Amino acid sequence: MKELSSSAPAGVRHVEVGAATPTGWVGICCAPDVRRWGLLLAAVVFTYASSLDSLVRTWWTRDEYSHGFLIPIISAYLMWLKRSELAAQDARPAYLWGVLGVVSASSMVVVGRAAGVLLAEQVSLIVMALSLIMLMGGRSFFKLLAFPVAYLAFMLPVADELVGPLQGPLRQLTADMAVNLLHLLGFPAFLEGQYIVLPKITLEVAQACSGASFLIAILAIAIPLAFVGLRSWTNRAILWGSAIAVALTANWVRVLLIGIGAHYDYPILHGPFHILHGLVVAQVGFVYVFVAAWGLSKLPNERVRRTSPSAPLDSGSGARRRIWAGPAGWLAIGLVSVTGVVLHRYEAVAVPLRADFQAFPFAVGQWIQEPVSPAQTPFRLSGADRELIRLYEESSGRRLHVYVAYFETQSQGKEVVNDQTGHLHDQAKRITLADGSGSAITVNEGRLFAHGNEYRTVFWYHVGSRVIADRYQAKIAPLADALTRGRTQGAFVLLSEHIPPTEGAGPTTGVPLDVVNGISRALAAHLP
Repeated sequence: MKELSSSAPAGVRHVEVGAATPTGWVGICCAPDVRRWGLLLAAVVFTYASSLDSLVRTWWTRDEYSHGFLIPIISAYLMWLKRSELAAQDARPAYLWGVLGVVSASSMVVVGRAAGVLLAEQVSLIVMALSLIMLMGGRSFFKLLAFPVAYLAFMLPVADELVGPLQGPLRQLTADMAVNLLHLLGFPAFLEGQYIVLPKITLEVAQACSGASFLIAILAIAIPLAFVGLRSWTNRAILWGSAIAVALTANWVRVLLIGIGAHYDYPILHGPFHILHGLVVAQVGFVYVFVAAWGLSKLPNERVRRTSPSAPLDSGSGARRRIWAGPAGWLAIGLVSVTGVVLHRYEAVAVPLRADFQAFPFAVGQWIQEPVSPAQTPFRLSGADRELIRLYEESSGRRLHVYVAYFETQSQGKEVVNDQTGHLHDQAKRITLADGSGSAITVNEGRLFAHGNEYRTVFWYHVGSRVIADRYQAKIAPLADALTRGRTQGAFVLLSEHIPPTEGAGPTTGVPLDVVNGISRALAAHLP
């Protein structure tokens, strides 16, 4: 309906019949603002479809990230709590900061896709959301929505990257505390590094038992709960600190229960019992967070937080300006759509080996190649385009497994640095070797537990033309190669030697350094 001006008496309106406006849900869905928001949402989904798909698969397949399904729901609830304040705001687009943010997020996702750094793509999604809020709504909207949107970072697999350096110390702390608790309860136990030696079995405190991922899941619940239910920063800090303590303690108890079960030969190491007691211990931590938040909210320095009913939006052009600033909105759709087109048209340049691995030397110094099957190698990476699997033996009887995983190009699910290689760094140390040509290379020396055996290892990454020991440098190096050379090839190299059980906890000798140099020089003729 369209209102017409006239000289009719006050209170009487003339309307034009025949231009009826849809009402109800039909009217809402047909409203121009809703259609434009739909276009923007479609552009975002089109651009980040691959990243969103990988996130959902991570939540579904990895128990430590299963809380990711709850994070978007909690974030939406935090936004809903701001509905009254949002309804009172007028959209004042911040073009400069908004466009800079969108361009930065677009660059991040494009470079992340080109270099095969999935986390960069996923972080870009949150940066993009914050930038779009700034571009279309301005600072007032950004201040209200910054925390709910930034909270979405908890749905990302950050434990693999950001918490990675903590996993080694947390594993060691868990092993120490579990052994101390076993001693306190009267059970015989001996600690060798991250291994708990019991009379009948030796247990390894694996990466999944470090408690880092459980710690993130607990904080993902405790942080928004504190902001919603508590007003005092002191009480919020108490809740967060105690949640961390309970998360660590619950993980120690979990390993303690595994040790007790193994002592009595209970089937607790594998299968449903192992999963069940892990879930029970996790639920104890979550229950504590809710109970502690409720208890702290009853303290005298806390007041009940009442949210006033959401003020209805005015009808007319004023409301439309508040939820959609036309030029800024169309600019946002255009920028995000261009990013999506660039991503879907991008094709990484595959770089084949310089020489096939079949021509790899039969002998390296005094080490002679022996027959080996792929199933015998202690470690393999998934997604590799080419693999080198060799077994070399010395005259003294020592045997050395050589494994190389080569990626012609890195992409989602095909990264040379991933969660499989992460745990190798936990107890590794750097060593520097002369390569025989007057220069030196730095590699990692550590240990690996596989197939019921323990191996001493030397490993490194070969990205572009560089030998890299640090996993973070190996993550960043493909970014530079993708931007400057349009290629992201890389290789992971692992040399492993079985440690006999009679050798004890400390290795008497490491992987022979002469053969490490020999393998490195031989690979130079094969890797681009």
